[in-house]
Amino acid sequence: MKNEATGKRAYHFNLIDAILILIAVAVIGALFYIYRSDRFAVDRTESRSADIIYEIQVTDALSEFGRLVQIGNTVIDADSGEAIGEVANVISEKVVYEGHAPDGTPVQTVRDDLVNITVTVRAKATVAENGTFAVGNGLELLVGKSIHFRVPDYTATGSCISLKEATGNG
Repeated sequence: MKNEATGKRAYHFNLIDAILILIAVAVIGALFYIYRSDRFAVDRTESRSADIIYEIQVTDALSEFGRLVQIGNTVIDADSGEAIGEVANVISEKVVYEGHAPDGTPVQTVRDDLVNITVTVRAKATVAENGTFAVGNGLELLVGKSIHFRVPDYTATGSCISLKEATGNG
């Protein structure tokens, strides 16, 4: 139908118009929900910084590698390339295997060619609200976690065997 005075067609509201309005309202509602929702917000919890000491143990390394980690070396996360602390101490001990002989007597075998290397690392860490420590660019440290690390002359994978917040000098 045309309006006779203007020559324009009269507008009729139909189902397509209602669907488009519902879609627009839904999109605006979803954007408002996302904007106001904590689900999509950046974690705003307060974190603090702390000095920590942790130990990485590399087991069954060749004995010549025990000399390659030196006190004062910067420890680098081999995965990210970020510094994750400085070597504070290194202990290299010969590997000892323990077992039982066929008659049940205990037997120890000392391997001169293998060592367990324990690297003590001092680092600055971010302490999350739940008490976990993160070093470097967010590497979370947990006792038992594998850590791929390198120092100038050595790259290895070890396990974190201890972790504590540093107090005073030690």
